[in-house]
Amino acid sequence: MFEERKTRRSNFLPPDLLEMVRDKLDELYAEVRVEDRPTFLSRGKVAMNRRDALWYAIPTSDGFLPHYRASTASYGSPHIKIKKADDTKAMDNNMLEWMQPIIDRLEQISGHKINHFVFHRYVGYEDKIGAHHDKTQDLGDGSTIFSLSIGNPRRFDILADTKDKWIEKNERETFIVKDNDLICMPWDINQVYRHTIVPCKKYSGVRYSITARSKCTLYNKESKEQKIINTKL
Repeated sequence: MFEERKTRRSNFLPPDLLEMVRDKLDELYAEVRVEDRPTFLSRGKVAMNRRDALWYAIPTSDGFLPHYRASTASYGSPHIKIKKADDTKAMDNNMLEWMQPIIDRLEQISGHKINHFVFHRYVGYEDKIGAHHDKTQDLGDGSTIFSLSIGNPRRFDILADTKDKWIEKNERETFIVKDNDLICMPWDINQVYRHTIVPCKKYSGVRYSITARSKCTLYNKESKEQKIINTKL
């Protein structure tokens, strides 16, 4: 099914654009240190977050930003209602300029306006992200979630949600995402299946991923106003 839906696409960007984006990501993370990653309690022990993440979005002319609601307690479920908590920064003109060719290509696939991005960095082989659905309460209905991989390979799994009794619990697809691979998670696949970066000693070195989404909820931090948009182009 995943092959039929073109879940993974190789050589997404032309070589010159790929190298330019790689340089921009290196600049973006130049002063972000692994040692400064946030820590949390896990089973009574202090653990470190196993990846870095920077949130950016395209601002509107009237001061609204696409909204990203996040909470550790609801991380694994796309349905739980949670309070507003958003570290998203507005993209400046410089970032928009080098991101626009990527945005244009993604919008051609999804048919939805792409307006929110998370730039992840995975460094060592222990870096990971647990199995989860992306939250849907702020996503444009029917939109696709994208993850563009830049750098060293990683193991990327798409797997059935164990809470769903009507599908096979061992249903799983494993991809080795390589430099310039694009993962596409259509709306329905995200609803039924979880996805994860699995730690594996075979795959190390720096890997960036650009997660791109179509957010329908916009929020103005100054006026505290919220509005809903149609993301479909």
